[in-house]
Amino acid sequence: MRKLILASLTISSVLQAQAPPRTTPLRGSLERRLATLLDAPPFNRATWNVFVQDDRGRVLFNRNGDRFSVPASNTKLVVSATAAVLLPVDYRVRTSVYANGTVSDGVLQGDLILYGRGDPTWSERCFGIDTLAAGACDSTWTAVDAIADSVRARGIKRVTGRIVGDGSYFEPQIVHWNWASFDLNWEYAYAE
Repeated sequence: MRKLILASLTISSVLQAQAPPRTTPLRGSLERRLATLLDAPPFNRATWNVFVQDDRGRVLFNRNGDRFSVPASNTKLVVSATAAVLLPVDYRVRTSVYANGTVSDGVLQGDLILYGRGDPTWSERCFGIDTLAAGACDSTWTAVDAIADSVRARGIKRVTGRIVGDGSYFEPQIVHWNWASFDLNWEYAYAE
């Protein structure tokens, strides 16, 4: 839990670089230091929802932690930083493939089910500085091709049933109830 708090405080200290420089170090309890930071300009103009809890369940700080807010799009930076601290370096999001039927002579008599868990690599990714260079970018189909190769390696050459994308790993609400219909034109309107 210390790593998570440290990551949050690091992000706060980076944000504080926009505020006038502090001449004295913050003193006192964690609650007092966080309150001092959040109550200082320019942060005092925002509504903050902060809830800090230690690994034993003790609440160390709570400001509007029980209230819901629509997060800003830059919240993904905090989520990504938290994931980088808490997940192992070799962590990978898995997409599982299940066969609902029997396989005979390379033919699956039934459905092939892709069970997704939000793998962020299902997109075109570029690794080179010059993204126009041949081979610098993965295709949009790179992840799909890898799954197809895996299915083929297990002896399945044809599927008689359906290919089903199972998104039940996520909550069923795809569109936030508070988005205006105009917002639905943009990617940020859909829950991730």
